[in-house]
Order: sequence, then C-alpha cells, then structure tokens
Amino acid sequence: VKARADADDAKCDFDVAATLHEVDQLRRDLEQRESQRRQALSEAAEASEAAEASEAAEAAASAEALEAVCSPVAPALHSPSPAPSPFADLRMEAADVWLRSHRPDVMQVHFFVAARHAEAIHGRAGVHMKQVASTVGCKMRLAPMSCGGQRRVVVSGTYPQCAIVQELLRSRIADASRAEGEELPDHTEVLLFVRTEAAGVVTGKRQFKLRQIRQESGASVDLQPDAVKGQRPCILSGPFTCVLLAERHVFDLVRAVPVVAKEGGADLPRTRLSASLATGEVRFWKGHFGWIQPAVEIDHPQAAAHQGHIYVHQKDVVPSGRALKAGQQVAFHIYSDFLGLGAEECTVI
Repeated sequence: VKARADADDAKCDFDVAATLHEVDQLRRDLEQRESQRRQALSEAAEASEAAEASEAAEAAASAEALEAVCSPVAPALHSPSPAPSPFADLRMEAADVWLRSHRPDVMQVHFFVAARHAEAIHGRAGVHMKQVASTVGCKMRLAPMSCGGQRRVVVSGTYPQCAIVQELLRSRIADASRAEGEELPDHTEVLLFVRTEAAGVVTGKRQFKLRQIRQESGASVDLQPDAVKGQRPCILSGPFTCVLLAERHVFDLVRAVPVVAKEGGADLPRTRLSASLATGEVRFWKGHFGWIQPAVEIDHPQAAAHQGHIYVHQKDVVPSGRALKAGQQVAFHIYSDFLGLGAEECTVI
C-alpha cells in the first residue's frame, strides 16, 4: 500500500511539472505572437499612412487637371452572414454564467467539449483542471450537466490567461482525439460575455467595429441582444487562431470601459449631449422606466446600444414622476452615461 501511495505521489508530481512546463511554453508562444501582432499593426499603420499620402497627392493632381471631380462612392464594408451556431440551439442556463467581475480586464469565455473528452481536461476529481487554473491564475469550471453529448467549460480571467487555457485544453483534446484515431477539426466556437455598458463600444456605430473585428480576425462575430447577469453573449466562430485573435480585439475594447457598479437607474454620472430638444416615440414603458425610439438617428458611438433605443426613467419625465405610455410622442434632451444614451427633461408633445 505504501509503495502504491508513493507511486501515485510521484505521478502527481510529474503531472504538475509537465503542466507547469506546458503553460510556460504556451505563455512564451503567446508573448511572441503578441509581439508579431504589434509589429504587423505598426507596419500596417505605416503602409496605410503612405497609401493615404499617395492617394491625396493623386487626388490633388487630378483636381488640377479636371474641371469637375466625381468622387467615387466607397464600397460598403461587407462580411458574410455568420453561419448558424450550435450555441443558438443550446439552452442558456443562468447557473452556468458567473457574475461579472469588478475588474474591467477580466471576462469569461465558455466553450463546449465532447463529453467523452471531459476526463482528458478534468482529470480524476478535477485534479487536471485545478492544476491548470492554479498555474495560469484564472478561474475554471466544468459544468456538471451534459447537453447534446457536450460539456460546457467556463473560464474567467484576462486575455492571456484565457488564451493559454484554451490552447492547453485544445492540445489535450487533440491528443485524446488522435488516440481514438480521429483528428480534431480546426474550426472552433466560443461564447465570450461582454459587459452591457461595453456592448456599444464593441458594436460601434452602425456595427462598424463588429465588421472591423470580423475582417481583421477572419472569425465570425455575433453579439447577442439579450443580457445574462449584466453581460451580453458574443458568439465567436472560425479557425482556432482566428477566434483567439477576435477575442483579443474584443478584450481590448471592453477593458477600456469602466465597470459600472449597478445595472441601470437614473443616478449614474451623466453628460448632456444635446443643445436642443430631440423628439421620438415611447416604444416600451415598464413601471418606472422605458425606451424611446428617436425620430432622427443620433450620431454617437453609443447610439447602436440597446437596438438604437434611448433609456428614460420616471425621474427624468416632466412633470416629475409622471408615467409615460407606449406610443406617446415626446421631446427630450439626450445624455450619455456608462450604459448608453438616455433622455432627460422629457415631456409629452
């Protein structure tokens, strides 16, 4: 019995050492890729500046030679519609979603693995997953319930931590697949949760940022409209390296937005945007607050949040405390806060 216990201890020590070595190697690889990415972005910026200067010079020369210059219409950015995702068919259990972190640089990533491969990443009594989480410095969880022969893996941490975990677990799943005589497909899909106050920054005006992320990463990016525990699910799919790059873009945008301590309300710090009254129609009213559809599109980075609707609280209705009704025409001033655009000094027309 003592010999068997010694052998088990030796094997555990070997597993821990192997995990540490693998994580260190992945961390070095990630740092190298980040360095290459920054260099590529710098070169692309320089090339873009040179191209713009050349185009400006050509345009000036053409203007001198021609009496009338017809400015070509720039083609609209286009990306193919994302393919139907398995996540759309899977029931989103609120219990599987962690509460949002108080740190702006921490997000959570969900992905699914085949139930038969769960042992390869979880280990007996979860020893493998605990080793990885402790070594990388993040939070990890394997959902106990199976859905369609798949298990949900939840990871919460910074981008480098989440990327290392995904690469490490994917490597172990690939080894398990090869042992079964199969090759792991390069296509992957993850669910990245975005804080509601940062969703407008990720989307951008007229979804410009989303299209930019799709083009630069090569992955499909689909930000869902419904929030879960103050976070909006964002489905990323495509080749594994492209998905990691898309995660990098989203992480960079989200961490620049301060964390809001509470979800909504009329007492958040605000900044008035409008110099004159805007108008619109009350689309929804839910007790003490509602949403307004503006009559004219608002030119602001947060205008795309909440499907273009403007938040209004009963405290901001004149006379004070008056309840509104769906369908009413209203006039109001526009303000912005961490969560998006809102209406103040709102009156019924």
